[in-house]
Parts: sequence; C-alpha cells; structure tokens
Amino acid sequence: MATVKTAPKTRQERARVTREKIFQAAIGLLGTGGARAVTHRAVAESAGVSLASTTYHFRDKAELLAGAFEWLMERYSIESRGRFEGLLKDGADPDDLTAYLVSISKQSMSVPGQRVIVCAWYEFMLEASRDPRLQETADNWYIKTCAHYEQILQRFNSISPKKNARRLVDFLIGYEFLALAVRPQKLGRLNMADTYARFVESLFDGPR
Repeated sequence: MATVKTAPKTRQERARVTREKIFQAAIGLLGTGGARAVTHRAVAESAGVSLASTTYHFRDKAELLAGAFEWLMERYSIESRGRFEGLLKDGADPDDLTAYLVSISKQSMSVPGQRVIVCAWYEFMLEASRDPRLQETADNWYIKTCAHYEQILQRFNSISPKKNARRLVDFLIGYEFLALAVRPQKLGRLNMADTYARFVESLFDGPR
C-alpha cells in the first residue's frame, strides 16, 4: 500500500505555529507567576522551542506580552461571540444574557485552565498600568469589549446601550477580580445569579 506523504509546512505556517506555542506559554506563565515569570528563556522552555525563536519573534517582554494578549483576546472574542450568537438565534431575552454572563464567570473562576487565563488577563492589565508600551493594547481591548456588549444591548433595546455597555464591562471586571481572590462564602458567590440578574435588570428597566 502506498504511503501518503504529508506536504512539509511552509515557513509561514511554521512561524505561525511557533508563535502560538510562545503565546500559550507566555499566558500560562503570566497567569501562574505574574509578569516576572515571563522571560524569553522561561517562555522558550515552556513552549518547547529554542530561545532563539522567542528572541527572533519578539524583541522584548513588552512586545511578547502584547502579542500574547492580543492573540488570547482574539480567540476569546471569537468564542464568546459564537456562543452568544447561538442564544440570539433562539430569541434570547435579558434573562438569557444573565445566564450567559453567569456561565462565563463561573467557568472563569472554577475551571483550572480558565482561571489561569483570567489571572493572566488581570496580570497583563496591571503590567499595562506600569508600562506605557502596553497601554494601547489594553485600551483597544476595553474599547472592543464595550462595543461588543453595546451591540448586544442594542438588540435587547437597552436604555443607553453605549453607556450601559461600559457599566456592564466595568461591573464584570470588578466582580470577577474579587471572586478570584475572596473566598466564596465571604463574597456571597453562591448568590452570583441574583447579583447578575439585578444588575442586568438595571440595564433595561432600572432597578426594581
């Protein structure tokens, strides 16, 4: 029987795969050890690539962190949009938005792999607060995320979609940050669904 030969990867494809390995390693290190853990050598070892590969693709830590964060947010954005578009096709209402937000937050806080990613996100934001070279990337994430939720709120005829999208994003950032650090019984995390439901209500009819 003839052996089917796999065509060799192009240089561009090899570079893409290498960069993704580097990004995944950087996110993992950032989420478990903070920005100090992210060095070219540590990333190379974690990614299983040569040190020369990391220095070839990224001149310094800031460039590496920005690239990893943009890659992560692009993946998250595609996944998030796909999940919610599925709900909209079924005629979603504000209660579905609440359920969606709760499911995202619970997954982020309880699934080990997801928790590391969320921690990496906060670590990146802290690093951006110290390094002006990262602030544009952080700004772009915030603007795009607010725009995403603004579109969702517009579909549900929310009052002041633009303003409320920012309120929603700010609320989620603050709540999840606390939930990562504060024990469930202290935060009342068991009542997350009620907390989210009350907040979502305020985006449409005002508090009851």
